[in-house]
Amino acid sequence: MTSGGGARRAEGIKRCAAATAAWWAGRLRDGCGIGDNGAREMSSIMAMGMTQMIREKHPPTEANCVRFETVLRDRLVELLSSDNPDARHYRDHNGWDDGGVDIVLSVDYHPCATLDAALEAAGIHESIRSMAALPLKTITRTSARRLMIKHGYGARWTDAERLWGCSREEIDAYAAARDVHVNRVWEALHEMDMRGTSAEDWQGPIKPATPSEREGGGGK
Repeated sequence: MTSGGGARRAEGIKRCAAATAAWWAGRLRDGCGIGDNGAREMSSIMAMGMTQMIREKHPPTEANCVRFETVLRDRLVELLSSDNPDARHYRDHNGWDDGGVDIVLSVDYHPCATLDAALEAAGIHESIRSMAALPLKTITRTSARRLMIKHGYGARWTDAERLWGCSREEIDAYAAARDVHVNRVWEALHEMDMRGTSAEDWQGPIKPATPSEREGGGGK
């Protein structure tokens, strides 16, 4: 990647990390930790009421929210700038240009490890950190070029932040890398006798094509 491309990616990482952290901090402020889990049983409704009471007893302060946003933003910049194997991530290849690492932050009933660590560092009271701080059934995906949000039970994905197009050279490089990757997946599936699985369903790191692979049209 050229120095210009590296600078663009670094700027994209900062922008998307900041947008993601700001969005989650906003949910911490507005009390969306009490969300809809899709259940309609009386026991579930009562549990949500109890959770609301817990939050109201120890609500996050503005200082908590500011600290949470700062910690989460810095952690996302760190994760997006590397292929950290400890992070839950895929590759942002939904488009011609490769956005790099795609970090998934989520809350089912409890926040994922990255969100939980940021909440703890921000001093969020332990009684609400587990289930009453952030919205239930919510996911974000963040890369160097986008922020996508699925907010709440049954929600659809929205594209909240999207950056840069791509040059013809980048399109060709991506296509070559994708071809090489798919070929490698097919070979691996064949060796494991998993020929009924589609290579297009694969979600994992895409290794950049080497110059020789690009010149050879993706190895085909």
